[in-house]
This record gives sequence, C-alpha cells and structure tokens, in this order.
Amino acid sequence: MPVLYGSPSYRIVPSNSAGNYRAQKKAAGGEWRNDHSFRENELRPLIIEIEKRV
Repeated sequence: MPVLYGSPSYRIVPSNSAGNYRAQKKAAGGEWRNDHSFRENELRPLIIEIEKRV
C-alpha cells in the first residue's frame, strides 16, 4: 500500500467497492483514520490529490 510519510502521513487503502480506494491520514503519534476530505476514489487521481496537499 502506498504511504507518504510526513506530518501528517497519508496512505491509500482499498475501499469496500471493487476497484476503488480511499485515503487515510495519520498525525504524529496517532492512529490511521479515514480522511473524508478527498473526492477521488480511483488510484491515480487520488495520488495526485494527495500530492497537491504536501
């Protein structure tokens, strides 16, 4: 699973829908949690959307 380490860190995980993905965010020392602020659910567009935030 792709992970971008930083503050916060992001990772992309498969969603419940076949072929779709979701982003999770982790603050320093925290737990991974779903980040519902991302609109995309396909892999490449989701990567681009995450890259725009860092």
